[in-house]
Amino acid sequence: MSEHIASIFGSAENFERLSEMHSQLLAAVATYTKRDRFADQQLTTFIPRRGLAARHNGLMIVGRAPNGWATPWTVADIADSSYCSKVVAAATEEFTSTECPMYWVEKPQDWNWKRSAFSRLMYQLTHHFLRDELIQSKRESDEAASTKTGWYSHLIWSNLYKVAPYNGGNPGNRLCTAQENACKNYFTSELEIWRPRRVVLVTGWNWAEPFVNQFVSTGVNAKRSHVEWAGWIELPESKSQLPLVVCKRPEFRRAADLVTAIDSAFQALGVPPPSAN
Repeated sequence: MSEHIASIFGSAENFERLSEMHSQLLAAVATYTKRDRFADQQLTTFIPRRGLAARHNGLMIVGRAPNGWATPWTVADIADSSYCSKVVAAATEEFTSTECPMYWVEKPQDWNWKRSAFSRLMYQLTHHFLRDELIQSKRESDEAASTKTGWYSHLIWSNLYKVAPYNGGNPGNRLCTAQENACKNYFTSELEIWRPRRVVLVTGWNWAEPFVNQFVSTGVNAKRSHVEWAGWIELPESKSQLPLVVCKRPEFRRAADLVTAIDSAFQALGVPPPSAN
């Protein structure tokens, strides 16, 4: 159990750190002064994760918010501290399995990742930036680790906002405001834990702005058709420098064009192209 947790989060302590931040995040939502604006919504939450085959933390992909995760609940439910603890426990329970935490990509019976513009972009980004890692995994024949070899297992995956409507859609303005500060701190901790070699926010700049602007950075708003911001951010705790690119959402755009633009943005930052890694 502890070894499996460490393979995802780096250590059991890191896992506990994110779990505690998750409790604080839900408490912030439950006590938000204008929570009546989303009181009737069925909500969901999730914990970010690293795939079991993400050997070098080569790529982190970040979306806006999750949907349909675990069991739905309401803000009134989590006002009860014991119920709130159950929600956090449900969010962390999946990590007790030895299965790759990114296996959700293929696991659902009623969902096909190939029909999702976001997931198709994840697939193309993975095969572009991590192709050497994927080739190496394909050569390995350890049947016991077969779930590690899926392309999704090579990723670090997260969302900016950790609480969203269960049945689909992004959180509204009030729900975003209720959790924004907690989510910004959470995102910083994720980056400190994994320190990915490339970070791609598939969110659009209007969603990414408050999260990126919390860091000391050397980035600029890019004048590209698909990339809206690119730069180096400095993490406050470790002072590590990470390259980060914000691209537009993939709906109604060719994934291949987005990948080309993202790669060009990283190279403009001095990050070597994949073949040179």
